[in-house]
Amino acid sequence: MGVWNNSQCVEAPCLIVPDIANAVDVGSCIGTQSQDSCVFECENGYTPSSSLNCLRGEFDIQACLENPCLNPPEIAYSTVEDCVDVASGDTCLVRCLDGYHPSVVDGTETCYLGNWNVSMSCDPDPCDLDPVIDFMDSQATVCENTQSGDECEVQCDAGYTAHGQASCSLGTWHFADLP
Repeated sequence: MGVWNNSQCVEAPCLIVPDIANAVDVGSCIGTQSQDSCVFECENGYTPSSSLNCLRGEFDIQACLENPCLNPPEIAYSTVEDCVDVASGDTCLVRCLDGYHPSVVDGTETCYLGNWNVSMSCDPDPCDLDPVIDFMDSQATVCENTQSGDECEVQCDAGYTAHGQASCSLGTWHFADLP
């Protein structure tokens, strides 16, 4: 007559790893025992949603999640307080300081896998119009669209002489007397 030798049914280990997009070397998790977990890694720009948990021969479902942009983009002469913890693929409105304007029409930056694709700058405003000066000959004076940091030669009406220079600084005209 036969004798039983302490036979038992035990929970199976996980021998097949799930296909996880953007994961790196998930194969190292093969053989994880039931009730145990296995830490896996993701490609740059992604973070594991959790460890892979093995239960009776099957792993649970996990993913590599796109990293958000935790810090704002670094753009000189801008305010970007609203650009913190932005999801990958989302945009953020960049506001330039007074006297500056965005170099791109929409003034936004896009977060991609935890990094900002900085494509804009905050450029100094030009002086769009001629300066307002008494007795200036507005037909002969051509100062429109003078770039910030540049000077403009003012032409005066007949009987008047220009004294000083008009210089543009961040969209505003400033006047300095010549010696």
